[in-house]
Amino acid sequence: MKKLNSKIRMFLLTFFMIVGATVVTIQAQNLGVRSNVLPLATLSPSLGLDIQFAGRWQVGIDGHVGLLGKGADYFQMSGAGFEMRRYFFNPYHNSDIDMKTSGIGSLFHGPYMGINTRYLKYNDQLRNSSPSDGWIYTAGITVGYTFWLSHNWTIDLGAGAGYVHNDYSNYEYYAPHGVDRLMNNKIKNSFNITNAELSVVYHFSIDKNKK
Repeated sequence: MKKLNSKIRMFLLTFFMIVGATVVTIQAQNLGVRSNVLPLATLSPSLGLDIQFAGRWQVGIDGHVGLLGKGADYFQMSGAGFEMRRYFFNPYHNSDIDMKTSGIGSLFHGPYMGINTRYLKYNDQLRNSSPSDGWIYTAGITVGYTFWLSHNWTIDLGAGAGYVHNDYSNYEYYAPHGVDRLMNNKIKNSFNITNAELSVVYHFSIDKNKK
């Protein structure tokens, strides 16, 4: 039953990600490809797509896959997420920077706020912790700031907090058989950090009004 519920939640998250992205693509001004460098700490490269529309709105979908193989000491995490954000103002308005970025997302710099939902699957086999695995679902509010770099590049800093649902199992190493045996299953709901981001983004202009 737990595996079935996990698959249902993953399906719903994927469904809303695809539907949301498809709907706003019709009015898209710019597309962006992003990579969050933070998951690289666990050798889990990230790739995402941003769709910017209606002046200052942006929808993003992303995912990352853990590449660490199973061994005596490893932490593996994979996941996918969906975010919708709204930029407040452009700090480069009427500046030389704004002139250079015109048509490639010049409205999508500066502070923003949004909502974020995420699904994560993890396996913790580090020697300094009790073996465990499970999945996490989060939903919360994000805030951040996007910095202009050059003609098509930006750096995105953001963090979020909100609801965190953690469904996991703990194990204990059983020496006689040389295996980890299940000790218990737990479910934990809390208010906590839901996401953190340090992303490099490249923008593609698809503004239909651009000449």
